[in-house]
Amino acid sequence: MRDTVVVGAVAGFIGGVVMLAINLILFVGGVIALSQLHQGARAVLPPGAALGTAPALALGLVVTLLLAIILGVVGVYLLRATGRDYAWFKGLLFGGAVWVLVYGLLGPLLIPMPILRPDLLTSASFLVSHLAYGLVTFLVAAQYRPVTREPA
Repeated sequence: MRDTVVVGAVAGFIGGVVMLAINLILFVGGVIALSQLHQGARAVLPPGAALGTAPALALGLVVTLLLAIILGVVGVYLLRATGRDYAWFKGLLFGGAVWVLVYGLLGPLLIPMPILRPDLLTSASFLVSHLAYGLVTFLVAAQYRPVTREPA
């Protein structure tokens, strides 16, 4: 893979799968109150829609992975602009920034606060899973060197 957008999409997808795996393990284990699939579905479904249904969770999966892919492309452009050294550190910073932007700033515009942040453990787990997302996305992306376009 040498195309910047493809590398970003693949890296973002892999990072998103890791993020969801961490989140779903904690949710199924009863450690946290909501999964990111629920939150993704809630962001696009009308208020009061049932979130525990298979179609709603599938929609939440699509929303979450699409965001992961789009942000993966953004991450690859950042990595390309700053260099591949310390990709792990840049990935952690990126994951933390995504968590602040999506969960802290944009989320409250779409989802009521008591629903978005039901408890401290859920919020903390979302931070950890977003840090893992950034770390994995940047480490995967750093393995590939996209071709730079030559002037026509």
